[in-house]
Amino acid sequence: MKTLRKVYCFLYKNKQLITAAFVMLLGIWLSSGTLAPFAITLEDKMMIKVDAPCTYLYNYDHALNSTTFKMLDGAPRAQWDYSFVLRRILFPLIAYPFMKLFSYEIGGVIAGALLNILAFFIFINFVKKKYSIVAANISMWLLALYPGIMYWAGLPYMYTCIVPFTLLATILLFKINESDDLKKNLLYFLLLGVLFTGYDLIVFFLPATIFILFKRRKFKEVPLALFFLTLPSIIIIFILYYFYQVEIINDNTNAYPIIINSYLAIFKNLTNPGWFYDWFKYVFFEKRFFSIFVHVFFKSNFYILPLLFIITYGFARFKYSFKLNTIETSILLATLLLFLFNNLAPKYIYFFQMRGDKIPRFYQPVFVAYVLYIARFFHTVNMSSLIRKSFICLFVFALTFNAVIILGPITKNRIGEKVYLDFYKHADNKEMIKNLNKYGRRPLGICN
Repeated sequence: MKTLRKVYCFLYKNKQLITAAFVMLLGIWLSSGTLAPFAITLEDKMMIKVDAPCTYLYNYDHALNSTTFKMLDGAPRAQWDYSFVLRRILFPLIAYPFMKLFSYEIGGVIAGALLNILAFFIFINFVKKKYSIVAANISMWLLALYPGIMYWAGLPYMYTCIVPFTLLATILLFKINESDDLKKNLLYFLLLGVLFTGYDLIVFFLPATIFILFKRRKFKEVPLALFFLTLPSIIIIFILYYFYQVEIINDNTNAYPIIINSYLAIFKNLTNPGWFYDWFKYVFFEKRFFSIFVHVFFKSNFYILPLLFIITYGFARFKYSFKLNTIETSILLATLLLFLFNNLAPKYIYFFQMRGDKIPRFYQPVFVAYVLYIARFFHTVNMSSLIRKSFICLFVFALTFNAVIILGPITKNRIGEKVYLDFYKHADNKEMIKNLNKYGRRPLGICN
């Protein structure tokens, strides 16, 4: 009876958190099977149909993404050695027991859902302790109805770790910013480095960490940070190369070196004004740099969250002089630097362009800065009743719009189709509703 009473008390005290977690899980479930946005926004001929145990739909890179599981499972070398995603090994390691028990497809979705929920609980609890229940509640619902979770989590790929690892990495940035203990900071650097083996978050959180250290004038820690932040990835690459004979350089890892090489052409053309004119014309006119910036800003986080952030930031700065904090600034700056690096580059030859607005998903991790700023604003600023009510209405509208996006596949609405396609335009036409009409609407567990 005492145990039941404790469970009841916990559920009662955390009923809003439990409700939000349930909403998130429901959204993930309604984004799986034949409803997975990362699959159904593709042309029919590009999708993979897998009978596991029903005919569900998967992205065209399904075989590629399954290679890490096959490698861990001891499959013949020919089934995985061609892959260029083996270095993103952390999620497959976490998900392996579930994949082994339930199959790669179903086990991967279950593991991804649990990972997202766990990181969600940890992050909300962190925000609650650091700020208040108000800030926690704002963060809670922005995340529970965040389409960026649902887009990935309905499939068993490592992309499902982008949001949870971003949340955990942000907590570590706070720890680094507040700690004067070198030993603790080394641990935080190392933990961040471990998260980087799940997905390429290093391009966001390494610059953000360095910015924090510089701001705190901890210059001596910078070399240590660089070493420990990259150490886990180096170890993984070493193991893959020496024990599995996996090549380090491939089509995926070659992108940034090619872009860097394009910038090095600047030194070869210092005395050639024509080259600089062509570069300027190419970036700002042919490639429409400023238009791309606006498109990427909104599309990278499904329109509504960036819009809510801009409105909140504009009003908060004008009315209350409410500023970004160090963590938010570091993440925003790191994202901006990555965007500038990709989109200001001179012309280069590569099969996959990192510039442009067809791949706004690259910049998704910046979402956490938006969420934190909005949550802190509600927590910190003592607004008048009219202003608070106005912002609550805006907040409810934002959540409703996000819910419409998430329910796009199950309701076959055009808003969800457009927003999901804009996030990652890996097809030229609107395909989602066509695919749903052809294959039906069946989340995991429903066959007919």
